[in-house]
Amino acid sequence: MKLLRISQAILNQLEKIADSIDSKPLVKKEFFTIKEAAHYASLSDGTIANLISSRKIIVCRPVKGSVRIPKQQFHDYLMSCKTEPRQGRGRKAAK
Repeated sequence: MKLLRISQAILNQLEKIADSIDSKPLVKKEFFTIKEAAHYASLSDGTIANLISSRKIIVCRPVKGSVRIPKQQFHDYLMSCKTEPRQGRGRKAAK
């Protein structure tokens, strides 16, 4: 009997959690902040700021002092920066 009451209490808690999840709208973020972009790319905040100032990354400025980076555009930029590995040991052969 005690086990039945405990399982019923657990079910009630799970129903409350499910209701609270269903009531919250799930909004997919389309933009990074500078810190989020730096974390995503494993770079420093300063490196992201330098990419922005050199106009390698296009940003949105919804209000003064706020910078947002479109996720897809940032991901595309990162994927376009691939370089081929060097052949050999990285040194030119002596002539």
